[in-house]
Amino acid sequence: MSGRISLEHYRATFTPMGDGFHGYDPDGALIQLGMPTSGSLLVWFVPRRGEPAELRVEVSTVDPSGSEAKVDAREERAQLSDNGPLRLQLQELEADQPYRLIASFVERGVEQRRVLDVRTAPAAGTSSAFSFLSSSCIQPFAEEKGETIVTEQTVRSLWLYRRRAQGTSAPAPAFALGLGDQVYVDSGGRAMLTGMHRQRARYGRGEAAAFFEAAYRGQFSLPPLVSARAALPSAMMWDDHEIRDGWGAQLDENAREGSELRWEEHLRAARHHFIAWQSFRNPMRSDAEPDVRARALLGHDLTQSPELDFEAEWGASASFFVMDQRSARSAAAARVVSDAQLERLRRWLNRPRFCPTLLVLGSPMPITQLRRPVELVEYLIPARWDDLRDSWWSKACRGQRDTILQLLQSFFRAHPEHRLLILSGDVHFCEVLELSDQGRIFGHEVVSSGLAHDKLHRFGRGSPRNAKALAFGLGSAGLGAFHGPCFAELFVNPALNGPPDVEVTFHTATSADGASLANPDGAMPPRLPLPLSSRASCGEDLLQRFILRPEPGSCPKARAAGFQ
Repeated sequence: MSGRISLEHYRATFTPMGDGFHGYDPDGALIQLGMPTSGSLLVWFVPRRGEPAELRVEVSTVDPSGSEAKVDAREERAQLSDNGPLRLQLQELEADQPYRLIASFVERGVEQRRVLDVRTAPAAGTSSAFSFLSSSCIQPFAEEKGETIVTEQTVRSLWLYRRRAQGTSAPAPAFALGLGDQVYVDSGGRAMLTGMHRQRARYGRGEAAAFFEAAYRGQFSLPPLVSARAALPSAMMWDDHEIRDGWGAQLDENAREGSELRWEEHLRAARHHFIAWQSFRNPMRSDAEPDVRARALLGHDLTQSPELDFEAEWGASASFFVMDQRSARSAAAARVVSDAQLERLRRWLNRPRFCPTLLVLGSPMPITQLRRPVELVEYLIPARWDDLRDSWWSKACRGQRDTILQLLQSFFRAHPEHRLLILSGDVHFCEVLELSDQGRIFGHEVVSSGLAHDKLHRFGRGSPRNAKALAFGLGSAGLGAFHGPCFAELFVNPALNGPPDVEVTFHTATSADGASLANPDGAMPPRLPLPLSSRASCGEDLLQRFILRPEPGSCPKARAAGFQ
């Protein structure tokens, strides 16, 4: 893949395959759900390409008998451009209440109506059991013999994701978190950038915004994702592939071509589209600029743009802080996040809470994952040097990682009634890690990556059985790792006299080697308890228990396929 490409050619590089693609329309209107609060619901809408973003929403309560009663809700709308995605927040609603939203819009001159059923979050003082999904790295477009395809393993993974979002195999989760790389603009079968370090654009001057729109529309319109995100509220954070592989670690982010910053147009389009298509689903920070357009602005230094981290609450059971690790990342400055974001993290940890709570820290890149010396051999390859600078355990990032670890250690020593759950992605395999402080278990990290692979990423990664030292007496012990497309589901159950109990399951689409499909019926895999009182059983093959294998010979080798 090299050289320039026209927008028309880029838009046409993906050819739908299989009968199940009959509904695929990369230009069509989309209406989906953002993250609810205890008093508001959020609707995200993008019109058909080239049409105005005009949307009407009627709100009704739904009682157990199925009867509906229309209610008034105050609306708050936000857009970055007239025809771009619309954020519509419906406010002054009741907590933990099911609502039916009837959305109306015009597409191709015909009025369309969509029905969205969604529930507000529990009230601040209410503890209740719930589950939620965590995923990252959606890279569906593979290249085979010069043709852009979607592999059957990706089809299976997205099919499983849709089933869980719709509550087909078990009660539906409350919401979904996307922790980075929801869109790939720099690799796979539809890359906009090329070169060893993705340093060359395939589009011409002034075309970045149009190419980003084509990339986002093409991926967000995949039928299983359309159905999943219309049924299940979601919140999303970006990572490097929404911008450029290793953004902030390539050391050329502020390079100039003549009198202009080389990456300014590209980053401007990347931020605009991330905010409009992904961040518009998230709760807005209370200290954020009242005009969302200000959040899309670039800093004078491209590695110091306004950060987009956010917080969310789910009753008294769980509190979330999701970090933005790209807006201020600079390997040259040994910075992943700004001091201001670290201060927001500290304030979130120390916020008054009146009952034991699960504190969930979202980090697009794994924080407590450790590397064995043999795994560092791959970084002798020049093409991987940017990756060596781009992880929390790299020399450039270790200082701030240790600052975060100290914050966590100090807080959980002082507040043992709470527990920690770190969620991360990025690395194209899944892992469960147990976190301890001088032998006392105080939390876990669950790595869920990736939901869809253009190819199987298998670098011999293992999960260390014994606790390894992180820093300051903190340890990290692996409970198992798995390679292959899948996503995690976390189950949170309030306990009587302590922090909530947490369980995890992985919805896996293939066997460990990616050669055959798994779980053809979409059944619920078993759950793995993550106890604080004693160590969970560990082993390299622990995650194999989540693979529900089909009968021998019932599923073909994964390759190109359509959606079923």
